[in-house]
Amino acid sequence: YKQLNIENMLSVTGLQEIQTCPADHSVNAYSVSFRTQQDGFKITYSGDTRPNSNLLKIGMESNLLIHEATYASKSSMEAKLAKHSTIEEAIQQGVQMKAKFTILTHFQ
Repeated sequence: YKQLNIENMLSVTGLQEIQTCPADHSVNAYSVSFRTQQDGFKITYSGDTRPNSNLLKIGMESNLLIHEATYASKSSMEAKLAKHSTIEEAIQQGVQMKAKFTILTHFQ
């Protein structure tokens, strides 16, 4: 039943695949990556999170990474305590996953 729901959702939305992973933020926080059927365009959205290897795995070779960057790089301790990313960390995640483009969001 669950597999049928996923296949139906992919068909209805025009997606080829969708992946999620736990975000390093709070309980029930997730990151998501999806690929379109028509042109294979891959988009990854971090949600609120610290940099992590799970996000790198699902986002590898994304066409577009949308990553939260709540804190300036000089505020790395605050970012760690609040379980958010700095601008520098978000950019580095994009470089590591070989994203073609990165959009930063969630500025404070």
